[in-house]
Amino acid sequence: MQTYLKKYKFQNLLIILELICTNLLLLASTLITMRMARLVMDGDFKGIVICSLLIIVIYLILHFLFWKNDVHTTKVIACMNQDMRRDLNRRILAAGTQELGENDTGEYISWYTNNLKEAENQGFLNFYNGVDAIIKLIIGTVTLAMIQWKLLLCTILTTGMVFLYTHFFPGDVSEESKKVSGEWESFTQIVKEQLQGLTVLKYFGHQKDFKNRIGQASEQLENQRYRYVKCKGKASLKMKAVNALAGLINNLVLFGMCAFRIIPAEIFFGGGNLTYQVKDAILSLSELKITFEGAKPYFDKIIYQEKNDKKKEPLPPVKEKIEIKKPWFFLSGACSL
Repeated sequence: MQTYLKKYKFQNLLIILELICTNLLLLASTLITMRMARLVMDGDFKGIVICSLLIIVIYLILHFLFWKNDVHTTKVIACMNQDMRRDLNRRILAAGTQELGENDTGEYISWYTNNLKEAENQGFLNFYNGVDAIIKLIIGTVTLAMIQWKLLLCTILTTGMVFLYTHFFPGDVSEESKKVSGEWESFTQIVKEQLQGLTVLKYFGHQKDFKNRIGQASEQLENQRYRYVKCKGKASLKMKAVNALAGLINNLVLFGMCAFRIIPAEIFFGGGNLTYQVKDAILSLSELKITFEGAKPYFDKIIYQEKNDKKKEPLPPVKEKIEIKKPWFFLSGACSL
């Protein structure tokens, strides 16, 4: 994954800069909202109109930046996925014909039916989501520190407990993902044997056993995929429940600080957004960790395949011409040639 991110480093830097700009504009709208709350309490109609116009302009710019970022991200991910497919094609198809004939265990089919697809779906896009969450976390933390360090401390404590509590959730997801990958290997091996005609020869005259073997392999694969999705869903649900409790605590603390005049009342209108931003960023990073753990076995396979390919020596070139001497064959019901 790092190889392709480095290859398109300038495009990735542009995407990161777009994410920084969008998050700074979101921060500006939050600060203007705080200011507008103070103007409402003071009865400054002119100031309210100016703040409202500024927020409208900011949101128009944000819509344009979101669209441009989606376009750039889609193009760069497509290029990286194409390069990854091309590299895998080169590694698999560059093997010697003798090796493909004797030692092929269905890797080619498996890469395209599961491993490569899962790496594409769970890899690059989630990397950008992780970068966006980190940017939100940094901006929210710095802004809260400038407003009131006690509010920042409370937010960090609650979200820190969430992060530590959910640290052990991704382990089960990774194990279930590995099992799914293993079941795919077994299933594609059976499919490959069927395509080669080996299964028909092996179960000649035993059609029932032939159908049972294919059916059992397919059922085991689907059951394992169901267990993986169920495990991943449970981990995400637990994370959201714990995070919701942390958000409630943060909002109560923020309301209490405003009620007891520890911080200005207008901060309640924007401070909640900032505490939510910090909390949501940590939740996003925790959920992305689960997703990355699910994708890790597939990227590990790509790295393992690459290391094995480097150890292989190419077949020596053919120096002599291949000659066929005295070819002969029989035709059914005819004479020998």
